[in-house]
Parts: sequence; C-alpha cells; structure tokens
Amino acid sequence: MLNVYVDDFKLSGPEANIKQGWDLIKQGLDIEEPGPLKLYLGCSHDYFETKDEKGNLVRSRSYNQEEFLRSCVQRYMD
Repeated sequence: MLNVYVDDFKLSGPEANIKQGWDLIKQGLDIEEPGPLKLYLGCSHDYFETKDEKGNLVRSRSYNQEEFLRSCVQRYMD
C-alpha cells in the first residue's frame, strides 16, 4: 500500500453543494472533517472586521506567509 501525505485541500462552489463535494472526496480519501480556512499551503489566512468612517461594516482578509518564510530561512541556515 502506498501512503501519500497531503495536508491542504480547498473546496469552493455553490454553498448548497459543498457538503456533497466533501462527501465525494471522502469516498476515495481518508481525510479530517473540513473546517474554517486558517492555514493553506504555508499561508495564514487572517480575517478582520472593522467599520469605515460612515459606520459601514468592512471585512478584509490578510494573507501572511511570515512563519513559512522564517522556516525556509531556518532550513537554509541549518
């Protein structure tokens, strides 16, 4: 038996079809239950909410690869 480690899956589509999509993937793979996107391929996805000067809700997302870059530099230094 060949075991392959894959640590990141991302699934997008119409919200009504997401569960069915994950169920189909799980038929061929043993994977953990999906959860909110936080870390994907070494990139941290950070979500923020604030209000603008008019009081409107503003949502934003930050893509942060600082830790991944640090680990790459450390591996090079080692």
